[in-house]
Amino acid sequence: MGKGSKNRVKGNLRPASSTSAAEALSSAPSLSSSSSPSLSPAGAAAVFNPFEAAGAVYSTAGSPAPHRGQLLSSSTTSLAVSGTQLDANLVVLVRNLSKRAPTTKVRALDELNAYVDGNDDGALAGLAVVWPKLFNRLAGDTDRRVRQAAHAAHRNLTCRLGRRVAPMLREISGTWVSGRFDTHREVAKAATDSLAGVFPGGKLKDALAFCQAELLKYSRENALEKTAEMLST
Repeated sequence: MGKGSKNRVKGNLRPASSTSAAEALSSAPSLSSSSSPSLSPAGAAAVFNPFEAAGAVYSTAGSPAPHRGQLLSSSTTSLAVSGTQLDANLVVLVRNLSKRAPTTKVRALDELNAYVDGNDDGALAGLAVVWPKLFNRLAGDTDRRVRQAAHAAHRNLTCRLGRRVAPMLREISGTWVSGRFDTHREVAKAATDSLAGVFPGGKLKDALAFCQAELLKYSRENALEKTAEMLST
């Protein structure tokens, strides 16, 4: 039988390897108490309580964040959100991040960094709600410049949020962790740096355990179910 042609990602640029991401999970503690003594009931509480304590908190104002389902549809970003106030600058940024042109997205991500640096925690609450779906799409872009800029902006935002990143952690975990295995060194470094910034020391191991089910699902879907065309859109 002749050698079949391999599926290629649009632009001949491949984001992270799902298989590599799955292999990385082998070092994470299992969520099953029978297979991992390190996650006994007491140990599990130590891992999960900080995340549960963060709960629905996104800002120091004390008001719970709106559910992300109110904010984003599966294909487009909705800016008419009940209970969420997005300022005019953020609205423009979100729209530009949804454009097709890579240069527009990279420029918008640079502007997003300036927005994060120049606003208080209350202003970042709205961004924290819209960011997960934006990040998942931008960090999987076929253009390596967009992926690198997305991880850099993600580091800036998540370091500002600190433990308040917990409500979005499971939703973004697959994209975030797999970025460490991007075929472009600069992208992989940006993803690795962002993880190290939010989860210093041994905290990354706890985060992997917390998101284990989502990470395995992400790896399985990307390796076995999604086509090259699906991954490049």
